[in-house]
Amino acid sequence: DMYQYGLLTHMDEQGEGLYKYYTYYYDVGGNSYTIPNSSTRFLVSTGPIQLLGEVESPDGMRSLTATQPGQIVGNQVAAGNQKYTLSDQVVVYELRNSQYFLSSLSRAQNGDFTLTAWYDKPDTQGGRVRVIVLRES
Repeated sequence: DMYQYGLLTHMDEQGEGLYKYYTYYYDVGGNSYTIPNSSTRFLVSTGPIQLLGEVESPDGMRSLTATQPGQIVGNQVAAGNQKYTLSDQVVVYELRNSQYFLSSLSRAQNGDFTLTAWYDKPDTQGGRVRVIVLRES
């Protein structure tokens, strides 16, 4: 796939104006990566992201969109009055003490967690839930 999914854990900004640089710290599949001193400002904030291209040096990076808290029903997340279809490769993280840990779909299905799903675009446009974040209830 040309896209990978993970989390932006932290972002630093240095300098001003034309001399602004950004350092991105992110996690894909439980592995940590850094893009140091980039002049590129990706449209991201901390949390789940979509990466375009190579994980180590992506061509693009953007934030995913969060659902309301919900639960997994079959191959979907039911949240609010909406249903969102899970990607076959959905990535699950647990947030504990402000740190993210790679988790599993079975924990998401069975655990006593507050579950937020993050999707790339709506189901009607072929979008899928790419990342799930679990917080202890």
